[in-house]
Amino acid sequence: MAFATGRKAIGNCDRCGFQYLLHDLKDEVVDLNKTGLLVCQECYDQDQPQLQLGRFPVTDPQALRNPRPDKGVEDSRYGDSIRWDFDSSTDSWVSSASSGSPSMTLAWVSADKEITAAGIVSQKTPVIMRDSAADNSAAVSIAAADYRFVRLRFKRTAAWVSSGGGSGWTGTLYWNTSGSSFTSSKSMSIPEPDWFEMGDPYRLLEWDVWKDANWTGTVDKLKVEFHAIGSDTWTSVGSYTIDYIRAEEA
Repeated sequence: MAFATGRKAIGNCDRCGFQYLLHDLKDEVVDLNKTGLLVCQECYDQDQPQLQLGRFPVTDPQALRNPRPDKGVEDSRYGDSIRWDFDSSTDSWVSSASSGSPSMTLAWVSADKEITAAGIVSQKTPVIMRDSAADNSAAVSIAAADYRFVRLRFKRTAAWVSSGGGSGWTGTLYWNTSGSSFTSSKSMSIPEPDWFEMGDPYRLLEWDVWKDANWTGTVDKLKVEFHAIGSDTWTSVGSYTIDYIRAEEA
């Protein structure tokens, strides 16, 4: 059937009812189908493309077959470092209590890749160390000029109580470069961190050893002691867990 061109024909929008030239009215389309309505430019809605989801096969695979990731990425985040992450053992670190024979049990926790220390007796200070003179331990070898920081990340798993009734403490790092005993001249103390990051139970102790003139030569021993505040002694010390110990350049 033939139709007139209708160049000047008037038509009403099926939505708003206003008059327009008939050829200016557009077909309303929903999900690629014409609804039969003719609408003006102001009332016209584009067909919603989300209605066509699933109509055409579209894949966006993310996994790689047989990948070869860069295993050095983790190491590169820390720069040059000597790291004891306790991935497979206690790494020859031993734990004891000062002023007496070892009285702690140090265990490697394979599930968490951490070490735990428990069994401190009262009046003694918790200690963890790498010392060739200690049973089941071994010397370290750290070129002091190359490493500016020593960091230890750990958490306490029970409350520590001192003779003064408090639980505050300082972390003291000892080092040695001659194979002899630890001395206070080669040590650095920092107070207990007083904050937790986003509820994280772990705390990070960071010794800026590069600031100490005695941090020099080749360090062959390391020891960390947790001292009660001031002249107080520990009357109750729960276990604690160490995530890592590292000597790092930055």
